[in-house]
Amino acid sequence: MPFLIYQLKLAAAFLLLYIFFRIFLARESLHSFNRVAVLLSIIIAAVLPACVLTYHVDAASPAAAVFSAETAEPASDGQVFNWTFLLLAVYIIGAAAVLLSVFASIISLIRLISRGERLEQSDGTVVVLVDEPVAPMSWMKFIILSHEDYNSASGAVMVHEKAHIRLGHSVDVLLADLFTALQWFNPAAWMMRDDLRAIHEYQADEEVVKSGIDVKQYQLLLVKKAFGANGRSVSNNFNHGELKKRITMMSMKKSSAFKALKFLYVLPLVCAGLAANARPVYGVPEKVVESYTLNGDISVEVAGDSTSVADFLPDNVKIYIDGKLVTNEEMQAFDPEKIASVNVIKNGEESAIHIFTEDAQAPEGSQSKLHVKIQTSDDPGLTGNGQENGLKGKPMSVMIAREGYSGTIDISMPDDARLDDTGKEDLSLKMEEVPDFYVDGKKVGYDTFREMPPEDIESIVVSKPDGPDGKGRIDVTTKKK
Repeated sequence: MPFLIYQLKLAAAFLLLYIFFRIFLARESLHSFNRVAVLLSIIIAAVLPACVLTYHVDAASPAAAVFSAETAEPASDGQVFNWTFLLLAVYIIGAAAVLLSVFASIISLIRLISRGERLEQSDGTVVVLVDEPVAPMSWMKFIILSHEDYNSASGAVMVHEKAHIRLGHSVDVLLADLFTALQWFNPAAWMMRDDLRAIHEYQADEEVVKSGIDVKQYQLLLVKKAFGANGRSVSNNFNHGELKKRITMMSMKKSSAFKALKFLYVLPLVCAGLAANARPVYGVPEKVVESYTLNGDISVEVAGDSTSVADFLPDNVKIYIDGKLVTNEEMQAFDPEKIASVNVIKNGEESAIHIFTEDAQAPEGSQSKLHVKIQTSDDPGLTGNGQENGLKGKPMSVMIAREGYSGTIDISMPDDARLDDTGKEDLSLKMEEVPDFYVDGKKVGYDTFREMPPEDIESIVVSKPDGPDGKGRIDVTTKKK
């Protein structure tokens, strides 16, 4: 369906460009410029539907509500006929028919050239003489003539056909044929193809007149050849186009170069096309992954459509990804969808964000470790939003999330700290009371626990307090040596 929509947009854009071309430029004798204008119209019409500008709309605005209502697909219990498939099939059949016709014409030309007598010319062109009566024509570097036309020694015919080759008209014709095949349902495409061929003839006629050949004699030759045999559709034929228009163009005074400024009509048309193809971007995230807040000072929200987690962080916050300190540039390139967990830590005036991805797993046969060092702030009272929430003077809290992290966690903390297991896959550290520490089942002091080398720790288990006045418990299992 997107391809069909693109073709319809292309058709609408080209139709408008072609209408304005016929109104402003088609009657001017600026043949070279008109040729460029037609070719540019094809290119602009092909590119314009692919250029999509976006503008931001508040998700709460009426426009957003209208969009949601209009784009909601109606429920259907029964089978629905696949109109998209039918339209696509019709389009493909039409395009294939036109392409087949173009291909058949090329094959016919190649066969005609292959059985003719070739005469190499000094300018690189090749004259192909055939026995059958054909209209003088040119294709790529070949000029195809009957023996009768060649023996008549008509210099005007040779100048005319060589002008087609030198100006590269065969490439234009091939491009126009391919465009018409893709836009076979668009009348403007077929009319453009005829107009482009007529412009080719005007250019070639102009070259003949410039060469010094008598205009009246040349016009009589055109009249004579107008009743001759036709050529192939992909070639430039000597008798192509309406004879009256060709004779009129040769008699017209050359249009002023300032008339080419009429082509500026393309600017408002392009602007209108871009505006019609613009799309809204609604200011609501598709999916919020997580939200973390610490002491009212740091707030991080990672959304599914966010470009970077670093966009939400203060400049003085250090960022670690899987334990590695990263630069702001590296953070800008980080994909938020890869986040498995986020640890927000504040030590005094310094803050850090530890981000862990789903790939933060220990290599097989080893254990990954996270070392978190917690220090008491000089001022344990909360500031900022904490004061407004009535939390001033209460202990500082640090959340250490463990989702997606399968290794051990080594925690260093002050003497007046207590660890609580929140019941979720995270640890909450409150600066109130030290829990009981056990290493391999033996109770030890906090200093012993703190001085343990992280590489000796196999795992850490955190238990909740037994009651309101009880202490928490941390059991450390060391690696067996």
